[in-house]
Amino acid sequence: MTDNKSEKRPAAVMPSKIAPEDAARLKQHKPLIDKALKAMGKYYFDVGQLLTDAKGNMEHGLFCSWVDKNLPFGRRSAQIYMRIAATLPNDQPKLLVLQLKTLKALSSEELSDVLRDEIVGDIEDGKLETDALICKRVADIVLGSEGQEARTRRQAEVKQAQIKAANFVHELAGDQIGDLIDLLRQANMAPLAKMLEDVATSPLAPSHELAL
Repeated sequence: MTDNKSEKRPAAVMPSKIAPEDAARLKQHKPLIDKALKAMGKYYFDVGQLLTDAKGNMEHGLFCSWVDKNLPFGRRSAQIYMRIAATLPNDQPKLLVLQLKTLKALSSEELSDVLRDEIVGDIEDGKLETDALICKRVADIVLGSEGQEARTRRQAEVKQAQIKAANFVHELAGDQIGDLIDLLRQANMAPLAKMLEDVATSPLAPSHELAL
């Protein structure tokens, strides 16, 4: 009886070089492969822009639930596509053939616009030819001193935006903000109500001791 586990199969023999007729056929496929890759890259940009347009036509707070109910991917993927479309040029051929993880790295919030433009320029100039090299360049920046400066700057921008949002809500609704939140809940707009409540009770608000 033969023991299948001990049975050795001959190793696959790889050709030392491609036959001329095979090389000719592969050469014919190269443009088709490039075209397919560009179409795939363009998909990320197009979907991101369409999602951005759709979000702009919805009441605030409804977008995430709409994505969950109507699209074959989740809200996290939607956010990634939207950020790619918002931060990267869609007319650069070499960007359109990059992997999604590379486009995601390039569109990272931790990468400043100046550094992002510099990397995109190096990609187009052929200085960064592979996804691995691009991701390494981004990681070196994000984890280095330049990345720390970008994170500090981003945190300051977020805090300023939070203060402006809190001031705006209080100027808009004043003492009636609690009533406004209740009305939003009654109108089945709980996400927007929760957002306003978070802003109204934020320590950054002019007065967060409201009776909500």
